[in-house]
Formats: sequence, C-alpha cells, structure tokens
Amino acid sequence: MTVNRYSSQAISQAPQVLRHYQAFTNAYDELVEGSSFRAHWTPLVDYLKKDTAGLIQRPLTTEESAQGRPWQLDTLPLLIDPVEWQVLERGLLQRAELLNTIVGDIYGPQRVLRELALPPALIFANPEYLVACRGYGAPDGRYLHLIAFDLGRSPDGQWRVLGNRTEAPIGLGFALENRINTARLFPDLLDEARIVRLAGFYRRFAERLTEQGRTTLAGSDALTVILSGGSAQPGYAEHAYLGQYLGYPVVEGADLTIRDGKVFLKTLDGLKPVGAIARQIESSACDPLQLAPTNAPGAAMGTAGLLNAAATGRVAVANAIGSGVVENEALMSFLPGLCQSLLGEELVLPSVATWWCGQPREAQFVMDNLEQVVLRDAFQRKPLVSSSVATYMSPDLPSANIDELRNAITHQPYNFVGKEIIRLSTAPFWSTNDTLQAAPVTLRLFVGATPDGYQLMQGGLARISTDRGDLSKDVWVSGSSAQTGAPRVAANLVSRASDRELPSRTGDDLFWLGRYLERTEGAVRTYRSLFHYVAEGGDEHALELEILTGVLVTLGHLSVRRARRAMQEGRIAVEQELWNILFDPESVDSLAKLLSNVHRTAEQVRERLSRDAWRVFQGLDETQHLRWRVHTINDAMQLLNDLVMRLSAASGQVADNMTRGYGWRLLDLGRRIERVRLSIKVIRELCAADDPGRTAGRLHLLLDIQDSVITYRTRYQSAPHLTGVLDLLLLDGANPRSVMYQIERMYRHVQQMPLEDTSTGLSESQRTIFSIYNDLTLADVNKLADVISKKGVRTHLQRLLKRTETATDHLSDLINKTYFEHTLRPDR
Repeated sequence: MTVNRYSSQAISQAPQVLRHYQAFTNAYDELVEGSSFRAHWTPLVDYLKKDTAGLIQRPLTTEESAQGRPWQLDTLPLLIDPVEWQVLERGLLQRAELLNTIVGDIYGPQRVLRELALPPALIFANPEYLVACRGYGAPDGRYLHLIAFDLGRSPDGQWRVLGNRTEAPIGLGFALENRINTARLFPDLLDEARIVRLAGFYRRFAERLTEQGRTTLAGSDALTVILSGGSAQPGYAEHAYLGQYLGYPVVEGADLTIRDGKVFLKTLDGLKPVGAIARQIESSACDPLQLAPTNAPGAAMGTAGLLNAAATGRVAVANAIGSGVVENEALMSFLPGLCQSLLGEELVLPSVATWWCGQPREAQFVMDNLEQVVLRDAFQRKPLVSSSVATYMSPDLPSANIDELRNAITHQPYNFVGKEIIRLSTAPFWSTNDTLQAAPVTLRLFVGATPDGYQLMQGGLARISTDRGDLSKDVWVSGSSAQTGAPRVAANLVSRASDRELPSRTGDDLFWLGRYLERTEGAVRTYRSLFHYVAEGGDEHALELEILTGVLVTLGHLSVRRARRAMQEGRIAVEQELWNILFDPESVDSLAKLLSNVHRTAEQVRERLSRDAWRVFQGLDETQHLRWRVHTINDAMQLLNDLVMRLSAASGQVADNMTRGYGWRLLDLGRRIERVRLSIKVIRELCAADDPGRTAGRLHLLLDIQDSVITYRTRYQSAPHLTGVLDLLLLDGANPRSVMYQIERMYRHVQQMPLEDTSTGLSESQRTIFSIYNDLTLADVNKLADVISKKGVRTHLQRLLKRTETATDHLSDLINKTYFEHTLRPDR
C-alpha cells in the first residue's frame, strides 16, 4: 500500500476493506511462512497480523504536491537490526570526522596534497573545488554540519557506503515527514517496538546551529535562516517543511544583504543581523561576486559578499561553502589511507569498490574489466536532488562499445572512475495489488553536528526501486526507553521567528497572494454573472450586449476592437468571447492563468501556510485542469460555482489559521486593495453614466458581481434603486463588500505595521487612507446619484471614484516602497 505524496487529498481505504482484506492477509502469510523474517521484524509482523483491517481502514493524509517531491512513500517501514545499527553508527561518525578534516585540510594547509596521500589532480580538476574558498576558516573547525550517507547492503549482509553528500544534503525534511506519516499509521507500534524518536536529533542539531550563529561577530541576537533557491528549486518543499518545523525563516539570496562585512536579513522592520545560514543551494551559487559569473546558472540565488562574510567568521554557513569537494566518487578509494593518515584509525565501514583512472594501474584494471564495472564521469556535477537507487546501479556515460570506452580512458584517464557493480539486498514493499514484493533498497542516513559532537540520526530514508519508480520508506531503529519516550522540552529550545523578522520578499509574496486571491475571486464572480446574463437572454433583467461587453472592456478582459466586433455579430459572438477569456490558456485573464498566479505565489510562502491551507491552494491549482471537461454553459457555470467555493475556502483558511502578524496584515491589505479596485471599476462602468431605460438591469448585474443581492433585498425589501445600491456598495461600513469597509480595515492594518510611527503625526500611508475615508464619510449619496452633467455623467460619483482609485493605487505604491524595496523610510 503506497501513499502517493503527489496527491493533495486524504486517501481513505475504508470502503475497500472487504475487497482488500483477504489479499492483504494472504500476502502476509506468504511472506511469513514462505520466507524467514529476521528477529527485529517480529514486532511489526505481529502488529500487522492482528491489525490488518485497521491498517487498511486508517486514512492516510498526504501533504505534498508533485512539484518538489522526488518519490512516493511506501507505508511499510524498513527496520534495522540494533546490532547492525551500532556498526553503522560507529562507522558513519568516523566518516563524518574524516570528511570534515579533509575539507578543512583541502582549503587550509593542504597536507594531504603535499604528502601525496591524495592526488592533487583529483582535487584541482574537480569543479566542486572553489579556489576562492582557500583559507576559509570554519568556526570550531566544523566545515560539515550535516552529512548524508547513501548505503547499500550486499546479499552477504555487509553494509557499504555508496556515496557521501556534503554539499547541501537533501532528505532531512522528507525523513521527518515520513516518520510523521508512519506514526499516524502505527500509533501504538512505535512505543511497543521501542522505535527511537527523531525529534531529539532535530532539536540538538538546531540548538548547535543557532548557538553557533549567536557566537559569531553578528551578535547574540542574530537570526538563523534557511537559504533556499526559491520555489522553482527541486527540494523547496523540504526547505519549507524544515523552516516550519525548526522555526527558521526560509529566505532567498535577494533577501540578504552585506553591510560592513556582516550579513543582514531585509525584514519589514528593517535590517536584522544573521548569524547562521543553513545552506540549501550549491556552493558556486552562494556569491555571484566571487564564485560565479552573474550569467551563470543559479548565480542569482546567492548574495554578493557572502563568501567573505563566512570566511572572516561574521556568519556561520552550514555546510561550509565549497564542501561539495569531498562528494567526488573517485575520492572513496583513498579514504582508507586518509583515515589512517589523518585520524590514526582503520576505516570502519567500507566503500563500494572504486578505481580512479587517473592512476595507471587502476586505469588498466578498469579497461580490462569494462564489462564487470560501472564506468562513471569522475567530475560530473551531481544535482542536489539525486542518488536514486538506479544512480548506483547504472553508468553516467552513454552506452558505447568496449573499444570506444578504452580509447576515451586512454586519452583522458583522469575523467573516469570505475565502480563495482553492486547487487543490492532487497526489502519488502506493498505493491499496487496489495501484495508484498521485494525490491533493491538503499539507505540515506544523516549525521549532524550537535553540542555534544557529531550525532547519527536514529532513522533516515530508505529508497527502493520498483517497476513504477522509486519509493521512499521510513527507517526504524529500536533503542532504550530513554531514547524512545516523548521528546523533552528544553528551556533553550530554538525560539520561533517573530513576525518582525518576516523577510521583505516573503511580505511581498504574501501581499501579492492576497491581491491574486481577491483578483481571481472577483474575476470568477464577474465571469459567472456575465455568463448567466448571456445565457439567460430572456430573463426579466436582460441586458444589452453593449453593457456586458463594456464590463469586460473596463476590467481589461476584452479589447475595444473585439468588443465592437462581438456586438455586431450578436449574442453568440459575445458568448464565444467569454469562452475564450475563461478557457483559452494563452489569455492573460484565463482561469488557468489566474489560478496559476495564486498557486505560484502560495507556493513561495508555503512555510507560512498551514497544511490545510496549502491543501486548499493545491486544490485550486488542480481545478484549472478541469477546463477540458467543460463543454456546455451548464458545465461552465458548475465549474465557476465550484471555484467560488474553493476560493472562499482559501480565504477562510487564511482568516482562521494565520496569526495576526505582519504577514497576515500584508496579505489582507492586498486583498482589500484589490477589492476596492474591482468595486470602483464595475461601479463606474454600470453607474457613472445616466442610462434611465437600462438602470434596473445594470444594478442587478452590479449587485450580483459584488455578491450583495441578498444583503440588498434584506435591507431594502424592494427592487434595486441607485441611491440604495451606492450606499450599500460605497459607503456602508457594515457591508464586507463595500469600499468603506475595505478602507476601515486597511487603516487598522497600517496602524499596526512597523515603520508607520513618525514624529510628525500620521505617516503618508495613514494620511492616504484617511483622505479616502473622509471623502467617503462626507459624500452625499443623493448627490452621487442625482447630480448629472449635460453629457449624462454623474459628476460627483465620477470624481469620488477617481479620487478613491488614485489614492488606493498610491497606497499600494507606498506599501511596496516602504516594506519591499527599502527605498522609502519615514524621517530619513
């Protein structure tokens, strides 16, 4: 049974219990009776046998979307024998110390190169070796704060290290999420089987990183941040997940700046010092000034001057910039000698056999045994998200005949490395037909720097290779009761980032999420109303095509030329234009484009959203694909109704689950600004001109677009008249859809924002909002409705709408300049 991590909906197998129960039981009996379980599997086997039905019925909630998720989760965990785990722990802790020492030596005294313990060509030809990092001095000598080791077990039971991941190891967040999901599935078994909890490792790792950041030259109040490449980067889902769990802001290079050699985070409250950076981007992308040309891929991810700040001890970077140099597979054959030379110890855990062809004897061996080894590119840069099971079972190089490969090795031997063809041991997994099958398995285990030295996380990621791709498993290790109890709450637990430390970019994204959310909802409500009036041409409030197309033109959804042509051709042509606007993926106002904007912006701030809120936004993104099922007017109306409900759900999640900090205020400010802009446009289009013969139809359409039909009927209990509609939609502060209501909400938000207190009274933002408030308060609704110029224009209404629109746009610019561009500050 596999949890599809790419799904955004909860998966419940309850209706399928009767159909699957027998197959599940048969699979269990076949494995137990036809195979031999190792002793440490017994608790899980016994649990499954007595609770099979519960397992199938239990709903499995999955959190993530396909984007950023490189695999699926198999709910059957992988159990590791405690005795084997002790060997793994001793060997991996030794390797962590060894690799850390090698990195420090390569960028420092280079003893291993001078004494030829390591061929210089193997380092200097490696693209991961960064000359600019020479002399880099890491605090406390810790260059590697987190290391991931990929391991495989041969059929004889011997564990071998397949690869070292030191650049920016990925998987720590996925391992945590795997554990959370399996803990929901087996709530009692974790305690019964004494499975070691993971929380202690994360806590201790975060404690050390935070403390190290506070002991740098940045100061004791310095922040710890996660440096990400943004939502387009593979693995961003993990960055957001870890940011939520550890309480660290997830930032991008543009969020940071260097002042006087120190790193600062651009926040809504000004610049805040940064003492530690958990780096999740490649080293070469960290500093476009010293490490990569500005046009190089990924160069925009970093911050100019970051390398100098790290090298001079003004910020701790985990892992150290340039640490990917020891990921090179060719290095593995030298580790036994380096371990003896640098640590004075025998290497505990062997690596998979490796032969670097830069050495004559090894090159000859590889050429003589090309059919028995996997030939790899010695210096190919590995992506951060890689190391699937197939990675260690197949070559990097395109297939070629033996003679061509020998010729390539002869001419450029240092570019190639031969690796032993490994036959991985297998592990059970649930197949799609609810039977247990076996597949090759690899482990990814994590060693982190803690206040007590390096520590191996008592769990990790297992990956198995199946005919439908790689699956992920949770890794279980049993331990003592002291290790398996609920995690203690430490007095010095990592403090949660306050909203005053909200990065300006994140604030900008939240502001635009609010705008896109409201813009989309307003557009969907408008499209629904217009579709209704086009389709119901004979109802009592039928509108002429000129009015319908005028609304589309005013909102920017239709050009004047296309509107005229549609009116000339008749109602069918107007309907066709609506179809094009709604469902043409190339249209800037199509459903696909609007929903894409909402989802893209929500993804950029997903660490600020609750899981339920994120699921709602994922559901919105999935809705855009339903357009291919829309064939009739009724289909379109059903889709638009569904979208209104989904958008309302998104708004409700934001309203109920976001803390009332700066981020929420900016999001709501964006929504209020966008709602004012839409209201002004439709009121101007439908009410500013005197049109006695068609007033009723115009007012009905306006109330429908503004979702105020029921409110109007309840209050006035009469057919719509202009003064009542204008009062309700413009001036009534009790109506959540009115302009006055939006202005009052915006004023309360701005009052609570930082940088709004000035020595001269009201800030410019407050004065701008207050001017709109005064205009609306002093407006005479009768004059707005009745004062009409010779040209048939309601002049008082037109002027009020124009002033409100101008002031609202000015407020948007002020918010942008004050909080996002850092170009305007009060009293400066």
